[in-house]
Amino acid sequence: PRVIGPSTRVVIAKPARIKFVQKVNVNYDPMGRRYYWLYGKIVDPEPDTDVYALKVQKAVTITPLSLDLTPRSGAYKSSLESLARELEKLISSTHPSL
Repeated sequence: PRVIGPSTRVVIAKPARIKFVQKVNVNYDPMGRRYYWLYGKIVDPEPDTDVYALKVQKAVTITPLSLDLTPRSGAYKSSLESLARELEKLISSTHPSL
């Protein structure tokens, strides 16, 4: 998030499937060469995703990026949750007045 403070949460979240609807325009420069203009329309973030946590909940997110490493149970989830708590402590100790 743009601003963090002692109450900023750190969450483990799956990656959002889509952040914006992509649009492509084909244009031509003055020399007649084709080029592409990429742009998009931002969509509302899906709940329980990294984009939702960041944009709506204003939380720091940890997002495993692989085929599907979203923690469901076991040591992997426990390790990531420990990391999240340590990051929250660090944020709180470095921004005590916020």
